Amino acid sequence: MDSSIHQQDAKTYSKKHQQVAGFLNSKNAPKTADAKWVSEDVLQIGVIRRSFADKDYAQKICGAISAFNLSNKSKTVRIIFLPSLVTSNRLELLVQHQCS
Repeated sequence: MDSSIHQQDAKTYSKKHQQVAGFLNSKNAPKTADAKWVSEDVLQIGVIRRSFADKDYAQKICGAISAFNLSNKSKTVRIIFLPSLVTSNRLELLVQHQCS
């Protein structure tokens, strides 16, 4: 796929949203293989090991959202299993957590 087309399809939100995703996509968050906002209130986290997906990790993500001065109220963290998406083009939701 042409990366320029992919970039055009990617929706960006506020600078704070971008900072959260950037942090989670860095080496500072080794459990996260891919993080992206799918809406202003839904952050999707891709992991490559099922054992990484639990409520404690989702709560830590909520804390990361707050750490960037972005309100985590009404924010949802979805943790998906990336290998299923890659091999069978199927989105496998492991955890969905509502930040509070």
